Amino acid sequence: MAELGNNGEKRRRRGSIVLPLILILLGILLLLHNFGLVDWNVWVAIARFWPLILIALGLELILGRGSISRSIVIIIVLVIIFGLALRHPTARGAITRTRVEKPLSGATSAEIEIHMGVGALYLSSLPDSSDLINGTVDTAVGEWLTQDFNITANKARLVLDTENRDFFTDFNFFGLGAQPARKWDLSLNESIPVSLDIRTGVGEARIDLERVLATDVKVSTGVGKTDLTLPATGHSRVTLSGGIGETIIHVPRGVAARIRTTTGIGSVQVYGNYTRVNNEYISPDFNTAENRVDLEVKGGIGSIRIQG
Repeated sequence: MAELGNNGEKRRRRGSIVLPLILILLGILLLLHNFGLVDWNVWVAIARFWPLILIALGLELILGRGSISRSIVIIIVLVIIFGLALRHPTARGAITRTRVEKPLSGATSAEIEIHMGVGALYLSSLPDSSDLINGTVDTAVGEWLTQDFNITANKARLVLDTENRDFFTDFNFFGLGAQPARKWDLSLNESIPVSLDIRTGVGEARIDLERVLATDVKVSTGVGKTDLTLPATGHSRVTLSGGIGETIIHVPRGVAARIRTTTGIGSVQVYGNYTRVNNEYISPDFNTAENRVDLEVKGGIGSIRIQG
């Protein structure tokens, strides 16, 4: 019997406590969201502390698995690290607002990439302007904006990105640490065709392309809520890859659509006058419509709703 007990103890010690706890936490949060008890902002806080998962796994490998006392030690160490992080001075730093203003300078088309880290993204149209893009970008302490812009053969190319030299810049757990909110508030020219590659990070995103001549659009969502309005004129190809959170896609009135969906851990719902064949939804007049969009949606964790 003792031998069986030892074998049973060895088997118990082989199991990991960190990964099951992570899965339980994710399941609880998704369940609470389904009942309307928490919103997707909770993922913003959790995503900022992802390095603690690596620390916990490392401590578990060093101290061993399966022992309650060792698990308690791991939890205590993580709490201490968490507390020290919140006391770090950059966890309460101010923001810097940078003006983004790029002229057309004769460009007749453009490629724009927007790679956002943490914060809220508001992207809309810019009527009757000689600028390709206009707006402001907020960055935190230890973070700065990079702007790579050039015009070649009447085609403009712009890449907006951020670099971060401070591990503690993004710490803000359920309001602790008082990290100021960061916002990217940008507007795009309405008069020239634009190709867009947008990658959101942690936070809210409201992308209104209804009046933008966007011919090719790629949107990769991160953690948070995303509200996307598709172009209303011309022929557009749009690809959306879902992350963690809620995504709402608006198809403007008068725009025909062909929608292909691939679900992840979550749901994809399509509303409107479409004919469905397997995972494809098609407007009756798609092939002859003057204004139409070819939309491909790849689901992530959460819900995606398409409104026609």
